[in-house]
Parts: sequence; structure tokens; C-alpha cells
Amino acid sequence: MLKVKRCKEIKINNEKHKIKYGILDKNSEDSIYLNISSWVKIHESDHEINYNHEFKLINKKIKIVLFSELNKKYFNNKLFIVDVTIRKNGLSHKNKSFLNCEITLFKDNKIKFNTDEIKNEVNNLVNKLLSSCLNDNELFQYSIKK
Repeated sequence: MLKVKRCKEIKINNEKHKIKYGILDKNSEDSIYLNISSWVKIHESDHEINYNHEFKLINKKIKIVLFSELNKKYFNNKLFIVDVTIRKNGLSHKNKSFLNCEITLFKDNKIKFNTDEIKNEVNNLVNKLLSSCLNDNELFQYSIKK
């Protein structure tokens, strides 16, 4: 298995998620990765819930937010990669499962990833993703620690 070493990375503070973004290749800043990870606990429910379907909806919501919120001045809003992974085998209301969301954004210009403009855009995007897709709700509770 090929192990990719990340080149430059910036962390964003959050109380419920570990968030970082960066580039893989310092010579080519054509793409930026955004990683959001958290521990997820499901709330107890009286009825049967298809969690595979719920996580597919989260993935879809993330893509909708990216399509509508990416600033076309900096990013291609039609070209991005979203990979949401959750360890569903231990998912229960008693145990937490690890959720990892990795997003690859493709830039439309040559602005460096560590400029204030890109930092502001990524911060705004993260806030939108957290508030609309990865926030506590009637099904899930997110936390930074197991």
C-alpha cells in the first residue's frame, strides 16, 4: 500500500470535530484536501433506522453544499471528491464509531493555499458543512473524543 505524505497542513479548531486542510504536493497546489473526523454516537430510537441510508444522505448533503457554496473564484464547484467513511460494525447507542470525511477540492487559479483568501473560503465552507451536514441531530451526536 502506497503511503502518501501530506506536504503542508493547517488545522482548524472545533469542539466536536478534528479538522485540517492542506496540499499533498508543494510543487503543484492544484488541489486542496479537507479532512473532518469525529466520533459518532447514535441516539436511542424506538423504531428501526437504516443507518446506511442516513450516511448516504450525509454524503449527498455534503456534495450539495460543495456544489452550491464553493466560490468559483477559487474552486471548481463541479469537480470535487467526497469520501465519507464510518465504522458501522460497532455502531450502537452504547458505543461510538469513527467517522472520517475527506474532501478534495480543485482550485481554478494559482492562489497559494495558505493565503488569507483561501483560509477564509475554507473556514466558511467548513462552517457550512458542519451546520448543515455534520451537526448533532435527532439521530447522531458528534464528539472529538471516544
